[in-house]
Amino acid sequence: MDSDRIAMLVTLATLPVPPESVPINMLIPHVGVEAGRRTARRSYRVVRIVSLAGTLMPRSAGKAS
Repeated sequence: MDSDRIAMLVTLATLPVPPESVPINMLIPHVGVEAGRRTARRSYRVVRIVSLAGTLMPRSAGKAS
């Protein structure tokens, strides 16, 4: 859920020392694997999460995986 991702970003942003990098994991479903039955995230939702991470932690590197 996006609320879980947002809560994680806020927690990381309020640490005394910001992290050097922040993983941003988004599932991309593939046919033939169990996760392939899930619906893909809408691209605007991904952009919003990445944007929020950059706003909250401008000195941390975002790492998409």
